[in-house]
Amino acid sequence: MLEDDLTVVYKNARFGWPLHLICIVTKLIVTMKPVTTRIPEDDEEALTELEAEMSADRSEVLRRLIRQGLTDWRKERALEQLRQQSITLRKAAELADISYVEMLTLAAEEGIDVGYTADDLDRDLNRIWWSLLILPHWFRLRGSVGSISSRLSSMISERQ
Repeated sequence: MLEDDLTVVYKNARFGWPLHLICIVTKLIVTMKPVTTRIPEDDEEALTELEAEMSADRSEVLRRLIRQGLTDWRKERALEQLRQQSITLRKAAELADISYVEMLTLAAEEGIDVGYTADDLDRDLNRIWWSLLILPHWFRLRGSVGSISSRLSSMISERQ
């Protein structure tokens, strides 16, 4: 069956089908696998309602539901491993197939400690603020870089 479908795609390519359409059709033919399962009657009724709501056939509705379920499952699995501290935030994002920032947001929403707290952020922002506020004035008032480094060294030793 697959070989026959690819032959049809090849023949249509010769008759002027755009290449991107041929690639899409080929990908659909090659990557779609049939799945058979039994479901309860009430789920079958819900599927019928979804078909009408989504204006799609049963196969398309099931594909979308399976895709969404797998996406949610990947995120939950990654969050659970992150909660157990068995993986890093970056690895969790990779497992969930989402960006680092999306995983950081999900982890914060779930109350998972990822090693960088709001207090850490506040401290770092204060340091940046004071650096931006003080350093330009320091350079303007103090002159050359050599004298600045010696003055900074003396200030550091005075604080200790």
